[in-house]
Amino acid sequence: MLRISDGKSDDGTWWKIFDIVTSDGHPIYSQVCPFSTVNRSRTEFESYVKMAETELNRSKELDEKGEPVGERSLLLLPKNPKIPSAPDNQSHYVLVWTRGPVFCKISGERKEDVMALEKRIRRNSNRAIAWPDLIE
Repeated sequence: MLRISDGKSDDGTWWKIFDIVTSDGHPIYSQVCPFSTVNRSRTEFESYVKMAETELNRSKELDEKGEPVGERSLLLLPKNPKIPSAPDNQSHYVLVWTRGPVFCKISGERKEDVMALEKRIRRNSNRAIAWPDLIE
């Protein structure tokens, strides 16, 4: 892990960002924003979908009982979009999902890295995000 940072969104929500380097040197970024409302989380989710060059997959985010609690989308974003943690010179993959009022994002240059981090997060926890589980 390179860096853990936090800050406040325009509506005062504290967010966390984790900058990680994979074992073969590729950067990957993860973010969690526990917004106060489902609508605010959904707005953030849709803003990423609108920036996408391609929406590769979209599905419902399900809880442990299989009930829908949000949405999930794997996106390909164009090079140099005006968002944090984007590579300057190439398209990149972004996985975004909501779980109630919580907005989550994983982004990286390679799709397999993004998907592997999601798998690890979900395997290590039955909560939406368990970032401390990444630091072993």
